[in-house]
Amino acid sequence: SQRPGAAGLGRTAIQPAEAEAVLARVLAAPAGPQVLVSTVDLPARVERWIHRAGMPVPPAGDEEAGRGRPALASPYVPPRNELEELIAGVWRELFGFEEIGVFDDFYALGGHSLLGTQVAARLRDLLRVELPLRELLEHTTVADLAKMLAARQVEDTEPEDLEQFLAQLEAMSDEEAAAHAD
Repeated sequence: SQRPGAAGLGRTAIQPAEAEAVLARVLAAPAGPQVLVSTVDLPARVERWIHRAGMPVPPAGDEEAGRGRPALASPYVPPRNELEELIAGVWRELFGFEEIGVFDDFYALGGHSLLGTQVAARLRDLLRVELPLRELLEHTTVADLAKMLAARQVEDTEPEDLEQFLAQLEAMSDEEAAAHAD
């Protein structure tokens, strides 16, 4: 079960009040080689991971192969720029949904660390940026991930290149700048 109102990694984290009870139960149990503590229905989640990992991925752009957008708390907002479209496209391919909105949560769509690894690898290949899995799992919407990646691209830009770009932008008329923004 998911915790209401929680988002991202915190949604399934053990809460401080629960930690004490969990520790007491673990210490009271017969000693074994391993102890597994989960805040979710683990057998059901493992089954979902296995089932989803074995699902064929619909080809990009094949609308017939995709499934409709699931019922989510966030309303559908389409990608607003090329970076968001690229990220949403990767998510559409891997999740198998026809529509992915920019505010749809990775976990609410059924995301998990195995799928996150695939997303990170595809985005690294497409964007030529280093994207640790931890960062992907912390930026759980297309909009948030795009914002983080765009900021990283600016940080990685050489100061001389940035100065040259800004000089070109300043030399443009408002109409030319607007035409290049599309």
